[in-house]
Amino acid sequence: MAGEAARLPSRTGRSIAAGARLAARILPVKGWMLVTERLHPHISDGVTEVVHRTGYGVTLRLDFNDYVQRGIFYGAYESQELNFTRRVLRPGDVMIDVGAHVGIFSLVGARTVGSSGEVHAFEPIAFNYSRLLENVERNRLANVHTNQAAIGAEAGEISLGLDPSVPVNDASAWQAGYAVGQASRAVTTPLLSLDDYAASHLRDRPIRFIKVDVEGYEPRVLAGLRQTLAARRVDVLLVEVNLYALSRSGYGIGDAVRPLQSAGYRPYRIGSFGALRAWSQKDEPAITRRPAGGGLWRSLRMGLEDRARNFNLVWVRDDLQLRR
Repeated sequence: MAGEAARLPSRTGRSIAAGARLAARILPVKGWMLVTERLHPHISDGVTEVVHRTGYGVTLRLDFNDYVQRGIFYGAYESQELNFTRRVLRPGDVMIDVGAHVGIFSLVGARTVGSSGEVHAFEPIAFNYSRLLENVERNRLANVHTNQAAIGAEAGEISLGLDPSVPVNDASAWQAGYAVGQASRAVTTPLLSLDDYAASHLRDRPIRFIKVDVEGYEPRVLAGLRQTLAARRVDVLLVEVNLYALSRSGYGIGDAVRPLQSAGYRPYRIGSFGALRAWSQKDEPAITRRPAGGGLWRSLRMGLEDRARNFNLVWVRDDLQLRR
């Protein structure tokens, strides 16, 4: 295992970071990362990596160059979704994590399902996958099965890259942003389908929960899950709906919604304090212009505008009742 990273050197920085995490736990709402991103330069004091034990009881080595890992450090990244993950999983369950990144969902899921359960994690990007392996080992979780591969509609290979507008010397800040159809720093990775994987690795085991976050490639992931969904083997899914990322792959929100609706799943959004609210698509929103720069208030305004363009949907099989 790699050597331990530094902790925050400043007592003031550690206190502010602890306060930010406490606020995120008390009020786990979307948009808190916009605040912690503004606070971070005043807290980190030059530290670029830390080993951090989260409020979910798992420990991760985090790279502060990556905005997602900064969000994990402050408890601001997907807090409602992580709380939902713990709520929906039970001991002995099977979870699939598509787009595992450095493993926060996989680790939380593995802790929740226990030694009798399984988590199958997929992460195609080498430096993310290496950190995923390290974080799994750090938490001594033998029930996490890792796969360095992308997920799509069929088996093969696929090229993933960064948006060309990302500066070459700033690529580490976008470790979660690799996507299909982007040319900068492109890598080729194996491509699998979940139908094939479930047939060969999970046999007839029911799948309690699938999380999908793949930067606009969600429709192709769902196309490769069609048989497993039709067999009613999946209880609940959490799927990112990011209109900006979907449009770069030639899709709209409807393309990420229709496959699950036609398979007999009901969509919900996670509301305040974790309550599930029934959701329906009214129209396909326009893509708004997102100018670079600006202050905190502009960032907050953009976050509010994005509520209809960048969000996660919980999908529940229509014969299953979850506590809402």
